[in-house]
Parts: sequence; structure tokens; C-alpha cells
Amino acid sequence: MQFIHLPHNAKPEQYATWHSAALHSAQADPFSCTPAWQLAFHDAFGPKRRLLFAEADGSVIALAEGLVSEEEIFITPLEPSWFFGCPLLGSNAPQLFAEALRFFSRTYAPRFPKILVGGLGPGLDYVQNMLNKTGMPLQAHLVKAGIQGSASLAGGLDGYLSRRSANLRRNLKRSAKKAHELGIYYERVLPSTEDEAKAAFTRMIAVERTSWKGIGHCGMAEPGICDFYAFLLQRLAPEKGGRVIFCPP
Repeated sequence: MQFIHLPHNAKPEQYATWHSAALHSAQADPFSCTPAWQLAFHDAFGPKRRLLFAEADGSVIALAEGLVSEEEIFITPLEPSWFFGCPLLGSNAPQLFAEALRFFSRTYAPRFPKILVGGLGPGLDYVQNMLNKTGMPLQAHLVKAGIQGSASLAGGLDGYLSRRSANLRRNLKRSAKKAHELGIYYERVLPSTEDEAKAAFTRMIAVERTSWKGIGHCGMAEPGICDFYAFLLQRLAPEKGGRVIFCPP
């Protein structure tokens, strides 16, 4: 096991195991566990960080070296801001994580880094059990928790609406009718190349700058976060995973 460099222009198939593990590990936020999200944040905010990426038997761990000083060393997910995604994915993640811990103990001896793992959600007990399986003296500490909700998209739009209240369905129908009368329509853009992604994002930022978030300088048009979303859309483009909807004036 060693620190590695993941190239910015790597093809999606190089991360096929990571992508699959993210979508099939019953995470609360599977999309934020994917390489598209994690690597976009890495490219935007910390491209010089050393990364530890390992995979085995369909499982993956993806960690980054954070703040390093004489006093403290942090090992974090590649995206350590919102901590939406979990860097430990798949049934064999405990074994990979145990190997990583032994690697850290050798690399940073006599110190040992602080390891931050996000994206736990309701899986905190699972991660605690996973840490116990490593056979190392670790304790999971719940730093921050909050209540989040999700809605099933099973059955597509009809399935989703069938599980909503009659009042909500009436309001949606009324709003759609009003939008039609006002000449409001929606345009779907599905970029499939880097150039198409760049063009779509340029248009998105132009809209953003006229919104209350753009005017208040608290949205995705700001430095840093703007790069993150641009990289994210570019990484999603090859598999047509970036779905953008515009509402032209």
C-alpha cells in the first residue's frame, strides 16, 4: 500500500470498481461517494494532496492526506468539506482499512494521524463494527449529526407522484398549467463531451450570477466552488451523468 497520484484526465473505466462500490454499498448519499464527486473536489481544492486509494474484490477505500504539521496530521476523504461521501465502500473495506492503518502507523511513526471518515449517516454502527474488525484500538466518535430525508424514485415520475399527497399533485398540476399559460418551458441539456460540459457550465454560471445566491456571492459562482462544479460536470459528461435543466426567459 502506498500514496498515489490519480491523474485528472483519467478515463471513467479506471474507476469502475470505485463507482460500482459507491452505488451498491447502501450509502445514505451514494452519488457523493462516487469518484466524480470526490475527485472533482480534490481537483478544485487540494490537487497536491497525497492520496491513498486501494481496491480489492469489489471494495474500495479512497483517502487523502490533509493538514500536515509537526503537531497534527489528518487523513480525510477526498471531499472533507461537507463529508457527504464515505471513503470506505464495500464488504472488504474493513480489511483494506486495516492495511491502511498499519501503513499509516509505519509512515508517520512515532505519531499516528487523526482519521476523519464522513458519509456515515445511519451507518455509524456499521462503521464502528468495521473498525472493531481491524483488531486495532480505535474508537468512533460522532462529531456531527443531523436529520436528513430521502424519497424513492422507484417507478419513475409516475411512481414518485403516486406516493405523494393528492394536495401536492393538484398543486403541481396547477403550477404546470400556469407555467404553460405564461409561456414558460424547460430545456434539458445532457453534455457528453468535455467541450459540451464547459459550454453548459458557462451558461449555468451566467444564470447563477443573476440569482439571489449570485448577487449575494454565496452560490456556485464563487472561487473554488465554481471550479468544483465545473470539474464535476466534466467528469460526469462521458457517461452522460450530468443532467442540466434550463428555464429560458
